[in-house]
Amino acid sequence: MLSRHPPFVKASSTDYYYKYFPQNKSKKFWDAHSKDKTPGYYSEDFQHFFNSLMSYEPTQRPSIQELLYHPWLNGPTMSYDQVRAEMIKRSDVIASAQEQERQARQAEKTTAMNTNFDESATNRDIETLELFAKK
Repeated sequence: MLSRHPPFVKASSTDYYYKYFPQNKSKKFWDAHSKDKTPGYYSEDFQHFFNSLMSYEPTQRPSIQELLYHPWLNGPTMSYDQVRAEMIKRSDVIASAQEQERQARQAEKTTAMNTNFDESATNRDIETLELFAKK
């Protein structure tokens, strides 16, 4: 879905989000999904398109032909350059996060190695002192 997560868990009258469709209360569905979004995040055309797909009565759902001509599917779209720029931006964010994770793992390894080295040195010091104590 547009919000990057499923609209509901299960098409069941007990599902927190889905239950609004059989009750013909799609506004409550959109209110719940929009609470952390900027106003207008879901356009009216998108809401209408989605609501039509979710009509509880199958006879009320649009045909494929009707869907293909829906204003939301035929509305403005990004150009190739806009899509490419967005994908590069997202790729850079992912690469940056992966680099930060790599550096954190490396720092953990370094800390673990230093801890092990310190423990080894301490053990050698104790063994040396024990040897001298025996003499």
